[in-house]
Amino acid sequence: MATRVVSELKAKLQRSTLSKPGNSKTAPFTLVDQLGAEIHSVLGTVPSLIINVDKDGVVTEAAGRGIEGLNLTPERLRGRDFIAYARRISGLGESIQRALEGQSNRLEVEIFGTVLDAWMEPNPATSNGNSATIVVSDITDRVVASRYENELKILRDEKDRTAKFIASLSHEMTSPLTSVVALTDVLAADTRGNLHPDQMERISVVQQNAERLTSLVNDFLKVSKMQAGSYEVHKSKFAIAELANDLRNSFAPITESRTQQLTVTAPDDQQFVFADRELLRQSMANLLSNASKYSPENTNVTLDIWLDSDDLRITVSDEGSGIPTDQRDAVFEPYSQLDHPDIPGTGMGLAIVRQIIELHEGRVWVEDGLGGGSSFAIWLPRILIRD
Repeated sequence: MATRVVSELKAKLQRSTLSKPGNSKTAPFTLVDQLGAEIHSVLGTVPSLIINVDKDGVVTEAAGRGIEGLNLTPERLRGRDFIAYARRISGLGESIQRALEGQSNRLEVEIFGTVLDAWMEPNPATSNGNSATIVVSDITDRVVASRYENELKILRDEKDRTAKFIASLSHEMTSPLTSVVALTDVLAADTRGNLHPDQMERISVVQQNAERLTSLVNDFLKVSKMQAGSYEVHKSKFAIAELANDLRNSFAPITESRTQQLTVTAPDDQQFVFADRELLRQSMANLLSNASKYSPENTNVTLDIWLDSDDLRITVSDEGSGIPTDQRDAVFEPYSQLDHPDIPGTGMGLAIVRQIIELHEGRVWVEDGLGGGSSFAIWLPRILIRD
């Protein structure tokens, strides 16, 4: 609105004969009446100024709402030396002087975060000497919006480049690994029966390391895609109890092999959520896997899922050695592992958990467990479906 009004104002000023030569009694700002009732009324509603300065740069008349952030108002400017004020602003004083010498010009300046568009137009000479009309408008919102748009474009371009890099990296890293795994599988089959037990043992080591490296690469690529915003989330409606039973059936054999007691509590079969089931399953599976790995035998591992209004709350607790307070943020960073050299892992599990939860606009954190150990808490807002 302001931009349109100021543009019309400038156009009318250029067409107007503001004061005719030799008519020294004509007040310069009879121009406000000449600009039309619509422009005149709107001048008081948009952040702009129209002022007239005489040959010495003194403001003879001013109109408009003004630029409030800079305290430039008609009342404060009338009768003041505007050129003296303008000299503090790079290029503005010189531009006004050129207008008084008969040259139209325009300048964009930024003062304390406020961006001004200043347009200077010489008036026809009178018996009192030259004068000029200056239109100043606040274009900060427009300029800031343009800057944000440019920054957004840069971010989008960077996202596209990152996505292409990850896709290329995925191909370059997984293709050789696929060949290694396939070859070791063929060798391990020993179809000719001519491999020595020592050779079979070494092939087994290669298989294990290849599988571990494949897992690390897959985790790295997954976290990278999530961080880059290029990972696709597939949300659907599913029952919370069904997911809880799935996790119980999958992890019961693991905890039993370590003489650990697994307890799972969840809402009834009629409670549904809207989320990416497989991603949520992976986040809880990662936490359960860690809880079992880092807990000694004959301890408890617990998964609790409950409703909090339209939110879903999840905790996975163990009775292990716990996590020091000063490391509780760091454990969610990629490749971060506590000092347990005897426990294998890639250091990516909790990083993946955090990325998954953040993709659902939730939060995950760790605190002390009730019976010792650690308790990982997940909050997923507004995903419960109410019939």
